[in-house]
Amino acid sequence: MMSRMDAPSSAAATRPPVIGLVGDIGAGKSTVGKLLAERGCLVIDADRIGHEVLRLPAVIARLTEFWGPQILAGDGSINRRAVAEIVFQPDGRRIEYDRLLSVVHPPLWDAVQAALTAALADPANRRPREQPQGET
Repeated sequence: MMSRMDAPSSAAATRPPVIGLVGDIGAGKSTVGKLLAERGCLVIDADRIGHEVLRLPAVIARLTEFWGPQILAGDGSINRRAVAEIVFQPDGRRIEYDRLLSVVHPPLWDAVQAALTAALADPANRRPREQPQGET
């Protein structure tokens, strides 16, 4: 006999599976995401969203408080290469990396959650997607 805990909810029964791709820089997340998109999967690109988060005035202000105006490009945006030189140091200064994450992750997570919620609410995402020709 199935208990209430075992029975799938009606929302879960109609919702497509959600797969998260995680890994270090250069691990192949973008490549796998592109392959999934080519096969009809909806892909929410957290890297792209992260770039958008770096344009938020509050994020720019907070990161500039940490590291000064040398992290800004000529147009006032974040110079990602300058930030990378600070946070990805070979000497293991993890505190700088943690600072970056403390500022960027909350709005990034909110934006990813909003994109996922919108995608799951879209009826077009509840029907099977067509397989590319020649795929089985």
